[in-house]
Amino acid sequence: MGKQSAIFFAAIAILWSWSLPCFAGNRQFIISGDSLELMLGKANITVVDVRPQEEYAISHISRAINLPVQWTFDPGVRNDLLAPVSVVAKLFSDAGIRKDIPVVLYGGNDFLDTARMFWILEVFGHDSVALLSISFQQWQMTGHPVSSVKTVLPKSEFVPSIQADHAATVFSILLAIRDSNKIILDARNREQYEGKVSIAKRFGHIPTAVNFPWYDTLEGGKGSGRLKAMDELARLYSSFEKNKKIITYCNKGKESALVYFSLRALGYDVAAYDGSWYEWGNDPALPIE
Repeated sequence: MGKQSAIFFAAIAILWSWSLPCFAGNRQFIISGDSLELMLGKANITVVDVRPQEEYAISHISRAINLPVQWTFDPGVRNDLLAPVSVVAKLFSDAGIRKDIPVVLYGGNDFLDTARMFWILEVFGHDSVALLSISFQQWQMTGHPVSSVKTVLPKSEFVPSIQADHAATVFSILLAIRDSNKIILDARNREQYEGKVSIAKRFGHIPTAVNFPWYDTLEGGKGSGRLKAMDELARLYSSFEKNKKIITYCNKGKESALVYFSLRALGYDVAAYDGSWYEWGNDPALPIE
């Protein structure tokens, strides 16, 4: 079978799976560049560019709308936390996001903004969200079509159905520390995990947490612009039992979202802690190692 035929049948399989109810057995979490290019002209999907407006204006994937992840931040004291439900729901509605139409997200080389938007959409109840397996830079470099024409979708009525099991809190982590059926994953780099460097007043990590740096999910590490294939991700997390709940955290919620995405794609029961080390490490009442 030739390359084009293989790509075509792979895309048909994806389209078929997304035409069905979103069961765990047929949901697509990672979409290749070749598959997305074919889907753009055939599938009823919403492609979302999470990069800043100025980058989107220069060039983006055809048909993609622009929804910078920064717009989901709380404009309050700490502006990297998730904004109130009503604010984010209006943002999704104004952008034309609909729960009955699958979403494909893409962004920059590190995938952090992309994964963060994935987590937010899942927490808000969208159950058909996938990531493009390559960054926009890689999309361009591999010869896929781009556009500078802004895409605007009709406004929708995005009604959130909050999935609290995907959003960890200080209380749920305190319980997890004492629960052998729960695993806490620290997605920061090794130096931060070991307490040599910290963005907070205190140094170290949450008790019982194990270290799995976020960039290990990328093919070639930081800045590579490519996600690891599913079989590689499965090997990376093979030591974790799927009957255990996993909670991820990092510095401020983006890095852990990429680990969250990888684990969700592999079928794990996982939640991400939005406050992360910046919240935990600055609270002297909370335990650390």
